[in-house]
Amino acid sequence: MLQLTAERFSVKEIARHFHLSPKTVDGIRRSVMQKTGEDAIAGLTKLAIRSGLTSVEF
Repeated sequence: MLQLTAERFSVKEIARHFHLSPKTVDGIRRSVMQKTGEDAIAGLTKLAIRSGLTSVEF
């Protein structure tokens, strides 16, 4: 989910991919942001790149 967020997939697209509701995806994203101390999607993108989940050239 973090990889797809970093690759600019929408909440609806991510939800469809994992067969979840958009509300569930949004809740998971907010939970990850809270646990990592990030306050924007850009921070999650940087986290995904640092973790090797995606690259700058996606």
